[in-house]
Amino acid sequence: MLKRMLRLAALLVICVSGVASAAEASDPKSFVADMGSQAIHILQTQHDLGSRKAAFTKLFAADFDSATIGKFVLGRYWRTATPDQQKQYIDVFSQYVVALYANRFAGYSGEQFKVVSSRQGDSGNAVVMSQIIPTDSRPPINIGWQVSGKDNTYRIVDVTVENLSLAVTKRDEFASVIQQNNGSVQALIDQLKQKVQES
Repeated sequence: MLKRMLRLAALLVICVSGVASAAEASDPKSFVADMGSQAIHILQTQHDLGSRKAAFTKLFAADFDSATIGKFVLGRYWRTATPDQQKQYIDVFSQYVVALYANRFAGYSGEQFKVVSSRQGDSGNAVVMSQIIPTDSRPPINIGWQVSGKDNTYRIVDVTVENLSLAVTKRDEFASVIQQNNGSVQALIDQLKQKVQES
């Protein structure tokens, strides 16, 4: 179940990270809707994995607040990492996310993306609710986007799939890796680098 939810979330993260200029919008709902509709077009016309990864790398940096997400995911271990390890981690974390989502998106088969609502969240953030509508008789999958921003410029700071936070899920996973390696943040960094190279 978790793997299925993460795969669906990968689909939507790619959908909203694939637009060059959508970070500027009139409101968070328009930000997510614009990115989704334009990215669907990109995904329908770009099938080469290498080209897709290159595009996602550039667009992830523009549309997602990778530093904020990465720090949250690393949790308390951010404070124990050296400045060099912090830099290495943020860099490889962004590469890891792009590689993970690009590979998992291989199963995209024409699902529709629909924004259904938006509400103000905590600390000035907004939560935009959307759905993946399958091409068969399965029910829609509910996706929530936590969006931060001001002056009509927005960035994604978390994604939830049926109330399951990807940031929290990865935080638990990364903490387990560090704990299994006697508290070594470098061990996690090295593992992420290996996964990126193997993708």
